[in-house]
Amino acid sequence: MAAPQLLIRWVLVAVLAIITGLWRDELFNRDLLAIALLSATALTGIGALHSLTKLPGLLGIGIGWLRQFLILAILSGVIAGFSLRRSIIMGIGYATIMSIYHLLR
Repeated sequence: MAAPQLLIRWVLVAVLAIITGLWRDELFNRDLLAIALLSATALTGIGALHSLTKLPGLLGIGIGWLRQFLILAILSGVIAGFSLRRSIIMGIGYATIMSIYHLLR
């Protein structure tokens, strides 16, 4: 991904995390800001791994699965406010379905 795309993704995720935190009646403090910045940084870093998913064989499939899992698990925890257990279960299901879909394409 190009640097402008990564910057836009980072800003978008940080703003969405802050907005949803405020929407859930959390106070705007250091904790909310830290969660927003860390989740934005993690998702931007994971997004930068997109080119590695095109590697041949199991390595590309494994990186793609891990990338999809982490993206959904982080977003469902930070944005939707789901518990860690539910986020992990949803991430596993989503990553598996998307990996199968990409194999069949």
